[in-house]
Amino acid sequence: MKNNFNNNKVLTLFRNDEGIFFKYNVLSVALSNLLVCFMARSKRIALTLDAEYHELLKVIADYQGKKVTTVVKDFMNSSRPMAEAMKKAFDDLHAGKDHSEALNELLKSSFDLVKEKKKD
Repeated sequence: MKNNFNNNKVLTLFRNDEGIFFKYNVLSVALSNLLVCFMARSKRIALTLDAEYHELLKVIADYQGKKVTTVVKDFMNSSRPMAEAMKKAFDDLHAGKDHSEALNELLKSSFDLVKEKKKD
C-alpha cells in the first residue's frame, strides 16, 4: 500500500483479489480490468517432459516458427473439447452412473468431435 499526501488529500494504491485500485477520498476506480480478466483466466503450470519428447516439440516448433511453449499451448487448446468430455464422464461416474454407459457416452462424444473436425 502506498500513500501520497498532497494538499491534505490522500491517494492510496492497493491491490486485492479483484485487481489494482486507486482510492481517492471516497471514490475507488478500478484500473486495467482487461489485464485483471486475462490474469484470472490464464494460469501457469509446471510441466516436466522427458528429453525425447521435448526435442520432438522443439522440432515441431522450429517447423512452425513458434516457441515450444506456444506449440504446447496449441496442443492443450486443441484437446480441450476432449478434456471436457472426460470431465463429464468422471462427473457421471461420481454421480453413480453405470461405468459402461459413461464410457459409451465418452466414446460417442470422441467420435462426434472427430466428425466435427473433419467437417472443418
